[in-house]
Formats: sequence, C-alpha cells, structure tokens
Amino acid sequence: MSERARWQLHEQHALPADWWPEWDALNVGLNGGHPLLASHMTRVLVAHTPENPKWYARLLVGTRTAGMAVLTRAQSRRWTVFTPWQAPLALLVLEPELASRATFTRLLRSLPDYGLSLDMPALDPLLLTGSATSDLCERVVLGTTIAVAADKGFEAYWADRSKDLRKNVKRYFNRIAQAGLQHDLKCLTTPDEMGPAVDRYGLLESLGWKGSNGTALHPDNVQGRLYRDLMTDFAKNGAGRVYELYIGAELAASRLIASGPTMHVILKTSYRETLKDYAPGRTLLYLMLEQLLGEPNARPVEFYTRANKDQLSWASTQREIFAATVYRNVVVRTAARLRRRMRAAKPAATAEGDAAAAAG
Repeated sequence: MSERARWQLHEQHALPADWWPEWDALNVGLNGGHPLLASHMTRVLVAHTPENPKWYARLLVGTRTAGMAVLTRAQSRRWTVFTPWQAPLALLVLEPELASRATFTRLLRSLPDYGLSLDMPALDPLLLTGSATSDLCERVVLGTTIAVAADKGFEAYWADRSKDLRKNVKRYFNRIAQAGLQHDLKCLTTPDEMGPAVDRYGLLESLGWKGSNGTALHPDNVQGRLYRDLMTDFAKNGAGRVYELYIGAELAASRLIASGPTMHVILKTSYRETLKDYAPGRTLLYLMLEQLLGEPNARPVEFYTRANKDQLSWASTQREIFAATVYRNVVVRTAARLRRRMRAAKPAATAEGDAAAAAG
C-alpha cells in the first residue's frame, strides 16, 4: 500500500454531509451496489443502535477514497467493524487489493486509546479477497452460504436439482391440493405495503419457537420497528420485496427480500409451524425462485446463511463466510491466544476435578 494511504476518522457527531453519498458511490463502484451495504440499509442499522457510539473511517490513497468503514468499541481497547446481528456483513467497503493486514493494522493504529485488536465479524470472500492472511490476522469460518442463479431460466435450474428435492416439492403441493386448499403467492413492493407486511411477518414469527424464546420480530418491539424502517427504505428505492404464501386463508410463510443491481438477498424467513405438513417455507421458496429467476435479466438470489443440508440442495454456488481479527502486534496476538487456551483448559480441569471428587 502506498505510503500516501491514510485513514481519516470522524466521530458520529461530526460526520461529513457527503459521507453516505460517497459510501454509496464506493459500494456501486466496487460491489455493484450490494444491497447489504447500501446506505438505505446501513443508515437504518446505525440509527437503531444509538447506544453504541460509532466512529467512521475513510481510507484515502492520495485524494482518492479507497475504503470506508463504520466502527465501534467491543471493549476498552478492542474495536470492531460495526456488525449488528441483523447485518449479514460487516459495514466495510474496500478496494479488494487493499484488503490486507497492513491496511487493517494501519486502521487499528489510527483509532484512539491505543487499540489492541480489530474484529471484522462477517466478511464475504467475493468482496474482500486478501484480508486475514498474515500471521497477525486470525481467520475463522462462520459457515457456508449459498446462492441460486439461473442463466438459462428457472426450468433449467430446477431440472438440475436433485431428484429427491424435486420429488419432495411436488409432494408438498400435492398435499395442499389433496387437503382441498388453495395456495396463493403475493409479492409486495410499494413503501405503503412494507409496514403492514413486516407486521404480519412479525406476528407469524412470534407464533413459533422464536416467540417462545423471546427473539421474534414483533410489531411492538425494537426489531419490528427496525425492519419496518428498513424494508420501507428499500421499497422507496425500488429495492424491497416481501413475498407471502397463503394456504387457504392463513399466512403460511413470509420472506423479506432486499435487492440490488446484481442480486437479491433474503433478509428474513418465517413460516407457520402448524402447517409444517405442507412445508410452507420450502413451498414459498420454490414459488419465489420461480418468479425471480423467471424475470428478464434475472439476478442471483443470495441467502447469506449458514446453510444446512437441505438448503445446500437448492444451491447453484456456495462459499464460506468468515470473520477475522487483526492485532496491533505479535505480543498482543500471543497474549490473546494464551488467554483463549487458558479459558479452554479451565472447564476441562473443572470437569476432571468434579470426576475425581465423585470417585472419592
């Protein structure tokens, strides 16, 4: 990296007026306008977490902006690229050739209070190809995500799926028909439709296991308000869709979709568990893909998930999403590794002690 490259920092209260327009321009130029990094998503995520103070970093190579990141403190001297749990990707846009230890170490050393480490909790190898490869970086695979694409149309894509998958999906539709029920697919796209659609999604999710453990989106909670704002902003930019599957009169499944010039991304999925015999989540996925992949100049559908065996059977491509940590120097890295080993050894030692006591 050129010696003229430097990180410029801004506190949240002093954010320049051109920050988000420049962010969008960089995202379009580097990532084709990736919907998960579009400002109408990132700004909503930032706005709904005011308790988490942010710093904004701009990488300048000469006078050219080559990267931008939203940062927050994980602990007093540990920093992280801002990645709330609703965000499948860390809020970082960067020229791929600059995705290196040197770049991130320079960022870490630019941060206040002698930062010791910088976490990047979710990175896509399609966007950043060079990061976390040196001995000062630690890289952890988070899971395998999938995408579905159909250059030759949906029928060709579906014919290329496994015999078992095609047979199972056909059986689900047969069950619906044999029960004397109709199925109906709705695709909602306007800003006025988004709020009610997200509310219906939240009520559906609240009926299931997420409602039981208190993690469901709901019209009356913070997550419900966040996704209402998020999907409305996407729809205002012609980039938001909610797909709903009705079986009979009941909302059986719902998916929230964010779109960009080069892809669609599934943000959230829920289904009515009492209708599990009809596999409403999979049935909706089939109908949604049939519509999306049947459009002129169809864009791939990205899942950004930790795919299980069933999801992998739908995939055209797959890749590993990863996290990375950069340390200020070798001493800090060594100390961090030692602390992890000690924490890992402590439960084992406790278990051995308990076993010895029981034997005595």
